[in-house]
Amino acid sequence: MDDDYILAHCSESGESIARAMGKDGANVRKRIRKLRAAYPKLSWHEDVRHRPNPVAQRQDHRLKPVTPRQSQRVDVGRTVVCGDLHIPYHDRDAIGCLLGYLRDTKPEAFIFNGDLVDMYQCSSFGKEPTRELELQQDIDIANDVLDAFDAALPKGCRKVFVLGNHEVRLSRWLKDHARNLYGLRALSLDALLRLTERGYEIVPMIGRDASLMVGKVEVGHFNKASQHSAYTAKALVDERGCSVIQSHTHRLGAYYKRQRGTGQYLGGWEIGCMCDLNPEYVSNPNWSHGFATISRVESSSRYHVALHEILGGELLAAGRRY
Repeated sequence: MDDDYILAHCSESGESIARAMGKDGANVRKRIRKLRAAYPKLSWHEDVRHRPNPVAQRQDHRLKPVTPRQSQRVDVGRTVVCGDLHIPYHDRDAIGCLLGYLRDTKPEAFIFNGDLVDMYQCSSFGKEPTRELELQQDIDIANDVLDAFDAALPKGCRKVFVLGNHEVRLSRWLKDHARNLYGLRALSLDALLRLTERGYEIVPMIGRDASLMVGKVEVGHFNKASQHSAYTAKALVDERGCSVIQSHTHRLGAYYKRQRGTGQYLGGWEIGCMCDLNPEYVSNPNWSHGFATISRVESSSRYHVALHEILGGELLAAGRRY
């Protein structure tokens, strides 16, 4: 038997080797088994007929006893994400719950995910005459709210401000009605809210979306909103091909997807809002108060997103009631 030929063509099937050598197939296969045991590191042909039966493997796995997993402590970094305060149409009770949660959990990062200020006066929609001259008052309230967040967040916490569609109302109004004032730094949102001074990284709007990556999750204020909970999250996951956290819809919702072929898991989350659920400018909207926490294991790419709903002005989270 020509062992050298078999070793040189070990990646081929026994039948094809036997035909090429003009030998009896049974004898060639017998010799291949001996050579395979002698040279296990070679890239031998895999006979699909001898592959383990996956159904049988699953059945064997089910027969094994169920036992508790042994846990281990890991270093977890937390990022809290909230959005849509729409000051001065904010909800003080919902914000108070969030502030208490931030004070107690001490996250390593915090993200305002758009629409902190409503900018009612710069809207293209019809406005109440009594509200048109109150922009400075709204900015003052926003700064008071930012002061409260600065006091609640731990020292050294990374702070990010993602622009929303309501924030850009100011720059758009200046472009349309006061172009000669558009470039004044004193009229920028950064200057009015002292964002850089407060230590915030500002994420600009590109097109009609603004977002950043937090590990494997894209956090943003995207120009997409469905009338049903989690529908927007699904659309964004399918569109962007990654896990997504979305504000803008004012709804709470979660969507999960296991990628065909790769088995990769993706998630989409709508994180609710922090504004009045019954504002003067809309009738009986289907909105919910809430925010999200991203927990990431520092030693791996593993992460978890938790939605926190605030119901009736109360929050249950981290073993506490706020």
